[in-house]
Amino acid sequence: MNNLGYDSNTKIVKNRVSGYDLKIYNNDKNIVNLSFIDMSVPFAAGGLYLTIEDLYIWNKALINGNVIDKSLLK
Repeated sequence: MNNLGYDSNTKIVKNRVSGYDLKIYNNDKNIVNLSFIDMSVPFAAGGLYLTIEDLYIWNKALINGNVIDKSLLK
């Protein structure tokens, strides 16, 4: 896992993308750019970033019992 970390509003993260939001006004649905979020605000509740590849590696290790005992997953 090489592409993960704690996000920062001052750090340049290569290939980081901005989020999107769905706005509904008078039954019209529009996708808009998400407003800036300072990642020090959510802290541990969502301040991490990672690639889908690293998420797959983490998930595989978790399911295979490499992170915690398999019995704890139940």
